[in-house]
Amino acid sequence: MPEGPISRVTGTVVPYVRDRVDTDRIIPARFLKETTFEAMAGYAFTDERTDEKGKHPFDQPQYAGAEILVAGSDFGVGSSREHAPHALMRTLGGIKAIVAESYGPIFWPNCVQNGIVVATADRRTINDLAAFVEANPSAEFTLDVRAQLLQHEGGVYTVSVDTAVRQSYLDGSWNTFGQLLENVDAVRAALAGLPPHY
Repeated sequence: MPEGPISRVTGTVVPYVRDRVDTDRIIPARFLKETTFEAMAGYAFTDERTDEKGKHPFDQPQYAGAEILVAGSDFGVGSSREHAPHALMRTLGGIKAIVAESYGPIFWPNCVQNGIVVATADRRTINDLAAFVEANPSAEFTLDVRAQLLQHEGGVYTVSVDTAVRQSYLDGSWNTFGQLLENVDAVRAALAGLPPHY
């Protein structure tokens, strides 16, 4: 997991433009029994990858080091499953940013709290980006959080990052757990001031 402010993410892209991909497809429920997130590395999309017999984008050698994922609409719908972003963070080159048309309402905050940049773009942009990446899989992109742009040497795509979320990336406040650890004395003082029944 990254630490501190996140102003940009640079890396190659894996195109995965499928709609209504639920968290059970990202990380099947049978793997939730793992006791550490480190074990999630091999499980992202495992059932799809098995069914597609090497043709899944995550099994294509040209995308092996990708750090940015391009997805369709309603990416990550379904049950709350923090294992899903953790699986993505530990596959390919380690997914650090996602650009999708839209997200599941629980999945995207789970991504934010784990330091994955979540951006949106309209469908035309998504399709144009995916087509470019398929033709140029080694192209390196930079997602600029402040400017809300996804750029490569030959072009630029406009994306959107929610205003409050964008600010949290830029000032580092996305990491709420880290903030608790940094302010443990203040937390203990607040607990000490609560009535005994708490």
